[in-house]
Amino acid sequence: MLTEKMVIEKALHRYADRVLMKFVDREITYGEFDRLSTRFANALYDLGLKPGDRIVSLMLNKPEGIITTLAIIKSGLVGVMVNPLLAKSDIEYIIRDSGARAVAADFWFLDFMREKKGDIKSLEHIIGIPTGEEPLPEDVHNFENLLKSGSDKRIDVDPEPDDLLFLAYTGGTTGMPKGVMLTQYNLATNAVSHTLQLDIRDKEKLLLMTPLVHAAGVIFMGSMLKGATSVVTPGFDAGQALELIEKERITWLWVVPTMLYRMLDHPKIREVDLSSINTVVYGAAPMSPARLREAIEAFGDVFIQIYGQVENPNLITTLSKDDHRYAAEEKEDLLKSAGRPVFMCQVKIVDSEGKELGPNEPGVIMAKSPYTMKGYWNLPEKTKETMVDGWVLTGDVGYLDEEGYLYLIDRAKDMIVSGGYNVYSTKVEQAIQEHPAVAMAAVIAVPDPDWGEAVKAIVQLKPGAKATPEELVEFCAERLAKYEKPKSVDIVDALPLTVLGKVNKRALREPYWKDQERKIH
Repeated sequence: MLTEKMVIEKALHRYADRVLMKFVDREITYGEFDRLSTRFANALYDLGLKPGDRIVSLMLNKPEGIITTLAIIKSGLVGVMVNPLLAKSDIEYIIRDSGARAVAADFWFLDFMREKKGDIKSLEHIIGIPTGEEPLPEDVHNFENLLKSGSDKRIDVDPEPDDLLFLAYTGGTTGMPKGVMLTQYNLATNAVSHTLQLDIRDKEKLLLMTPLVHAAGVIFMGSMLKGATSVVTPGFDAGQALELIEKERITWLWVVPTMLYRMLDHPKIREVDLSSINTVVYGAAPMSPARLREAIEAFGDVFIQIYGQVENPNLITTLSKDDHRYAAEEKEDLLKSAGRPVFMCQVKIVDSEGKELGPNEPGVIMAKSPYTMKGYWNLPEKTKETMVDGWVLTGDVGYLDEEGYLYLIDRAKDMIVSGGYNVYSTKVEQAIQEHPAVAMAAVIAVPDPDWGEAVKAIVQLKPGAKATPEELVEFCAERLAKYEKPKSVDIVDALPLTVLGKVNKRALREPYWKDQERKIH
């Protein structure tokens, strides 16, 4: 039966002479990645790790991150992919919760990892990437030395389809990360689905500028099945992106709306040749239909929208190229839709009691696919709440129309998606309420032309207390990741409450969203 190891190893062997990844000025072939990942996997075995053990990858976009991922797939280890942009408290929690025995980290995390190693009982090995400027500490394994010492012997591991392969941590309504368990079979079918649904063609040339520990990494794995080449950057810069499209003759592009807005507003958009682009896939946040029309004028009829979540990695629905054409010619409101369910995924809308609803009846969105998660790591009760007969409660509210198109209305759990990053309002509220002058705080999403959604805090101070909005933003900046802190703070005399005494967030959001074309927030 299908496993991720099977499909990835076949791709590495079949396309051995093709370039898999171009990073800055370095090109690495499928064959080179095959050899390097085998060596690294064997080196991890030499450290005492064995199939089923967890290893954390804590790196920005770089070849070492891909080597680590491929070594995990080959070896039977379980990868824990962590975004380096997270707050350090979240990073520590994830390492501790996963029971990881090893961490492979960028150099700027090494002091933090060494400091925490003694407190995290499971953590035995820290692997660092040398910078060439100074030697690594003696208690840190050198990534390059492990590659040199590792054997070229083929990894003799034959995982079962249901074996755990990755823990992808997400957040909950309390802000505490949850480990989404994804199996060998989950990731193999997910790769196939990406290739099929996102029009990834033979010898495609992708441009990936978002963290490979998230959606870009899942797309990268799918593209390997077609022998594609991925041009990977450490981060996003609109000018650089436009230059790379022209210079590298990029054919396939993945963006979140904020990135697309930045490119559309950049003066180079009128100067560079974008004719090589066959496909632009966007998702992770709602996009303004007006701005989408601008994008179609600039890039052409090449757009695919995706809607998904970690529990069903990336792909629940797509608004295809044909759908975009249909919208342009006959049904413009279709641009407000998230598309129709992909071939491998079923979608239904249910009410609060779990009863399936009919067309145009709003309710909670449920999804089921071959790549639906196995459950949440060490959270059986949360798994039972979220999974029903193999279906996942997405936590989003929406409806299906008569043609089967999904329209998103709201996020039932008040999650905010700002610039493609998930921000949990409860977590921000907890941070701001640590300020001694704050009595109550409510955090909501407000529409933003660049970020899709911006984090806004509305604060009620204690009687006689004083604090400025700027002071509260700075206070949060010390406790949260950069993308989590409020972009604005309003101080009010009193927060509106429901009849049950809870803060009425719907009333707070309404003035900001009432004139918006798309009502998800």
